[in-house]
Amino acid sequence: MKKYEIGFILNPTLDEAASRAIIDQVKGIYTNAGAEIVDELDLGIRELAYEIQKHKSGYYYFLVANTTTEANKEFERICGISKENIIRFMVVNIDGIKASTLDTLRK
Repeated sequence: MKKYEIGFILNPTLDEAASRAIIDQVKGIYTNAGAEIVDELDLGIRELAYEIQKHKSGYYYFLVANTTTEANKEFERICGISKENIIRFMVVNIDGIKASTLDTLRK
């Protein structure tokens, strides 16, 4: 297993329950695959640098997990299906990097 940083931006028009359900679904993808979620950061609704799908803001959420490539592929598959709810996502291998983006975002 390698260490990955997983970030995604949710549609800002989703209510709190719907946002929480998607976050729990994403975390479930990783935990069901045997991943260890090392860290997570909920930034809430933030302004986007540029408009995405006619949205000027989005709900930001980040995870750091020790996981497999298969779990990442499943996450990306779910993001492809949920394009109206997950407006952007990224998965970055941070294995061997001492600090993650989450440390920077917390400052």
